Amino acid sequence: MKVRSARQASYGSTLIETFFKSVAGSMVPIGYATGFRTRFGDRDFLGTNWHVVTNRNPNNPSQTLSHGESPTHILLHLPRSRNAKHFVPTGLFSLYGDDGKPQWLESSKGFEWADIVLLPGQFPSDAVFAGVEDFAPSRGTIVEAGLDVCLVGFPFGRNQTNPFPIWKKAMVASEPAYAIDGKPFAYLDTPGRPGMSGSPVYAISDAIMVSPEVHEAFDRANAGERSALHAIQSVDVSELSKPGNRTRGLEFVGVYSGTLGDSSLDRLNLGRFWPAWVLDDIEHDCRRGTNPVPPTLY
Repeated sequence: MKVRSARQASYGSTLIETFFKSVAGSMVPIGYATGFRTRFGDRDFLGTNWHVVTNRNPNNPSQTLSHGESPTHILLHLPRSRNAKHFVPTGLFSLYGDDGKPQWLESSKGFEWADIVLLPGQFPSDAVFAGVEDFAPSRGTIVEAGLDVCLVGFPFGRNQTNPFPIWKKAMVASEPAYAIDGKPFAYLDTPGRPGMSGSPVYAISDAIMVSPEVHEAFDRANAGERSALHAIQSVDVSELSKPGNRTRGLEFVGVYSGTLGDSSLDRLNLGRFWPAWVLDDIEHDCRRGTNPVPPTLY
């Protein structure tokens, strides 16, 4: 049996630590979660949940989800190009601007409609942090009840001995075409853990690994730069039958947000999942983020 090196999806999720800046200026830890890198046009963003950046229940914003206030800062854990197996904390990133307003973007319909935010990316230039579009682009998979998916996130926080995220398999457990309580989420048959909030969700399918040359040929054919026949002729058919070339294909299909303390979901081993089109909605119809009970800024 052979073991492959770390997959790009393991570099496509980041541990998020949240902090509150006290009146004394010290950073008080609040919790941890997961985020991912995504791109709209030429802009990079960090995607995660609204409840991660506020520590509040979107169904009842007066209720905090853990001790303390809403966070004022976050930091990420990202590997760097000089040592991709070593995840290094970034500097602290303020969640609020100089005007005291949130830095993130959310849907114009509000956080009550979708527990998703996008933070403008401020990633180190040498960070090994792949965008989901780079390794799990949309291929037109139909998201439906029964679809096998996986979550890639950090249920244990930061593990010094193995810093990579955990892959957790699940299945779409409700009809995603129908809103629940007027909100565009569906259920997955996994409750996850608090640190899994904000994890990207990928559809899983069988796939074949091909050489970079073949991959480029198909990319150029899809772009209309070469003919489809040329792409097909670039394939060595014998390579397709080798067991070592078989893998699991991934397609980004959404964002996980856990149970938010809903004991009924915990009992049923269910968690919430927001389809990827919600991110597209934020891109095209967004507003600056809101927090009805913002932290005290010093």
